[in-house]
Amino acid sequence: MYQIYLVDDDAVILDEMITEIPWQDNGFQVAGWSTSSERALSEIGGLRPHVVFSDLKMPGLDGLALIAALKERGITCETVMISAYGEFEDSRSFFRMEGFDYILKPIQPDDVQIVLERLGKRLLQKGIPGCEVDEPASNPAFQALVAHLTQN
Repeated sequence: MYQIYLVDDDAVILDEMITEIPWQDNGFQVAGWSTSSERALSEIGGLRPHVVFSDLKMPGLDGLALIAALKERGITCETVMISAYGEFEDSRSFFRMEGFDYILKPIQPDDVQIVLERLGKRLLQKGIPGCEVDEPASNPAFQALVAHLTQN
């Protein structure tokens, strides 16, 4: 499983992301989370997740400063920015820092699903092995269910 770390100063949003996004169905596991960007910086250094999802506007270090601090410490991971703000300069700065994707709030599970699929492909391309997720059509249990439904 690929490891994910979540950072958002809003505990309600963090809880929704942890519980409502099908991380494991996509080969990902939430390794940690924090409402404090400073604490997140410290924890990410120890955990070394494959991906960090970070809010843009936070007290202390904002999302862009957090990513810059990770890079300064030599921590390489994919980053996904989450923001209620769709301002061009923020997204431009993020992508100049080689950010992976930018998701607008309110977070829609379908949007995250698309990002997770792309992240899985990116990490595999980088040679980072992960948990292979069965496609429904190649899953024997799914095929048996389809056969049963077809007959009945």
